[in-house]
Amino acid sequence: MLLRYLKWRRDFVPHGSISLLETPNEVAQNNMFLQGSDKKGRPITVILGARHFQSKGGLEEFKRFSALEVYPFCRY
Repeated sequence: MLLRYLKWRRDFVPHGSISLLETPNEVAQNNMFLQGSDKKGRPITVILGARHFQSKGGLEEFKRFSALEVYPFCRY
């Protein structure tokens, strides 16, 4: 399972990180915010589901945006 993740990560994020410039349509929706951290140092995010609409970028852009926003949580 770890090898599958590493292969996916290498293919999906070829430069080691995803830039906000790669997901302009998703960023423009303003539906997900990182709001700092709690008392134990874990990141806090706010997701406003009512603001999510299918964008022109399609599913691939949404996947990149999701990986961009969720990746900071993988460290904890």
